[in-house]
Amino acid sequence: MKKIIESYLVFKTVKGIEKGLRRSLVIRLYNGIVSGFRMAEAVVKDTSFSEWINDPLLCLARSKGIPIKA
Repeated sequence: MKKIIESYLVFKTVKGIEKGLRRSLVIRLYNGIVSGFRMAEAVVKDTSFSEWINDPLLCLARSKGIPIKA
C-alpha cells in the first residue's frame, strides 16, 4: 500500500498538478487511509507537497497514528 500511495503522489506532483488539485489529492489520500488502510504510510517526497505537512487533515491522520513524512 505504501508503494501505491508513494508512486501516485510522485506521479501527480511530477506532472505539475495545480495547487487546488494537490489539496484535493491530499484529501482523497487521507480519506483512503482512514477508510481502510490504517497501516498505510503516506510518504510525500515532492517539495511542492511540503506546504501540506501542517494541513489539518494530515495532522488528524498523524494523531490517529498514521506516519506522514515530508
